[in-house]
Amino acid sequence: MSVNLFIKPYDIFMPRGNSHFGINSGDFGRIKMLPFPSIFAGALRSHIASRNSSVFNSIASGEAPLEEPYRSVLGSIKEPGSFKITDVTLCKRVDSGFEAVFPVPADLVLFENEKNITDIVRLIPKNKPKIIETDNFLPKIALLKAPTKKPAGGYYMTECGYGRYLRGEELEAKHFIKESQLWKKEMRTGVALSVASRAAEEGMLYTAEALSFAENVGFAIRVAGADELLAKSCGDLSLGGDQRAASFIAESAGSIEIPEYDLKNIEQKKNFKLIMNTPGIFNNGCLPNRINENLYLEYKDFRAKLVCAVVNGYETISGWNMVNNRPKTAMKCVPSGSVYWFEEFEGDVKSLRELIELGLWSEDCDKQRVVEGYNRVAAAAY
Repeated sequence: MSVNLFIKPYDIFMPRGNSHFGINSGDFGRIKMLPFPSIFAGALRSHIASRNSSVFNSIASGEAPLEEPYRSVLGSIKEPGSFKITDVTLCKRVDSGFEAVFPVPADLVLFENEKNITDIVRLIPKNKPKIIETDNFLPKIALLKAPTKKPAGGYYMTECGYGRYLRGEELEAKHFIKESQLWKKEMRTGVALSVASRAAEEGMLYTAEALSFAENVGFAIRVAGADELLAKSCGDLSLGGDQRAASFIAESAGSIEIPEYDLKNIEQKKNFKLIMNTPGIFNNGCLPNRINENLYLEYKDFRAKLVCAVVNGYETISGWNMVNNRPKTAMKCVPSGSVYWFEEFEGDVKSLRELIELGLWSEDCDKQRVVEGYNRVAAAAY
């Protein structure tokens, strides 16, 4: 079972992206949208633990609480409980309830004229021409047939548009929304603090970006394995940089809808693509976990061959280890929105569905990163 949460920052929100700033005078701190899912996992787990002082003390020391259901839900630092982030996206309150808002996948390119979308172009996997030398080891490369002008940025997809994208249907300008309709950017000035004295460092001013959300905009977070502690609940969270306050409320199961692709179609088409809904922590660079030396993704009773990928660079994730009171080990990850194309599907589509629900994790995965919501994917038509 899962619980849908609507999280809304009270004032500004500062989702920092592990970029250095505040080290030198005049540094500039940039935001990252969407935020890493671990931000929400940490805030919600801390909220749950703070309800009971003995539970919080156990979690702070890295041990599992003695009391149930806290013990089963939160677990320990070595053996996490059932709590797991399974979806993270933006969300708008509308008259009928809520409407999810999604980042534009990496295989979609938008072009605009006078701030209006004129062209929506998909990257198409094609066999590599022999005359082109690349370091791409996959059988195909993603080609763009588009106008010779600069692509447009700063757009997100509506819930309807994302559903059509997953089904491989045509998209229109109305299926996209400008980020300026979701939030406004602000600049905040701060001063670096001495680690030893916690006093202000002389002359160490910096500037950081912050977001001021529109009145009806927040985050839709889906949490599995914590129904007993989060269902029908509400409260406040410490969220993002500078520990800014945010409210949350649990909504009914059907109030926040996340579109899905009908996996039965894959058995007929034998092709599909996977979109990273959250950043991917992989053992072999940009190659998803469970890909073998022949480029086949295998899990239980199915397999499919990876033929093409679009990855917009790498990101770095870290975080704060509350038990050891130090930063977590920095890790390279594939950004959300990255797209992987697969062909030659064989086997039972139920095994593919199980893998999607599990996430693209290997057997020797970091259990803490699993519950934090990384490596979550969605299937789409190809």
